[in-house]
Parts: sequence; structure tokens; C-alpha cells
Amino acid sequence: MTMALETLPEKMRQKQFGALAHFRSTKSLGWIEAHASESTSEAWGYLAAASKFNWPKGEEWLKAGRPLSLIAVDALLAIANPRTPFLRRIGPVLENQPSEQGLRYAVEALMKADPAPRVMQRARALLENVPALIRSS
Repeated sequence: MTMALETLPEKMRQKQFGALAHFRSTKSLGWIEAHASESTSEAWGYLAAASKFNWPKGEEWLKAGRPLSLIAVDALLAIANPRTPFLRRIGPVLENQPSEQGLRYAVEALMKADPAPRVMQRARALLENVPALIRSS
């Protein structure tokens, strides 16, 4: 599934990795871990959301720091409030959900560890969407 992407130059791979979302496979989460770079966009989170993102992986990525923590926040937001037609159609859900309190605690810990403006803005949006995220399953 990822072999074709591996043969592409990095710039081209960065433009084409979204194709993995159509497989809806947790294998894409490993690919994200291996290829995410510091300059991530929301598209990485959309891919994770479409790839059966689960709370154990989300919690791991939130604790891992950038870029994975940013991708985790974007994935969780994409599950709570799908913004693309593809995500709205597939209706991703967070697998192995934590309690609402556990999710809030993990997001607040990220905000303390990384108070950068983008992190704070996205994390606040995620905290506002916790009820929708937990209800989405």
C-alpha cells in the first residue's frame, strides 16, 4: 500500500500521501510515524482520522511532542468535526475511547508542555469538541 509512495521524491510524497486515507487502514498510522516531518498540515491529521485512529495511539502521540502531537490534535478534531467531504462521508470515530476526563487531562498536559500559539489554538478547539468526539462512536 505504501510502496508506491516510497519511490516518490519527498516533495511529491508530501503531496500524494493523502491517497492512503482511502485504504482506511491502521497501517497508515505507522507510515505517518515514519514520515511525518516538523512542517505538518491538517492533512496529516485527516489521514490519521481516516485510518482508524485510536486513543492509545492518540495518547502516545500527544505525549511524543511535535510533529506527532500536532497530528494527534488534528486527527482528534477531524473525528469530532469532519471538515472534508471524504471525512464526512466515512464518519471516522475514535477507537478505544478514553473517559472525557482522561481526554481533557491529556490535552491540557500537551498545552502545558507545548504552549506554542498553534498548539494552544488547536488544543482549545479540541477541548471545546470533547463531547462530540466522545459521542462520535
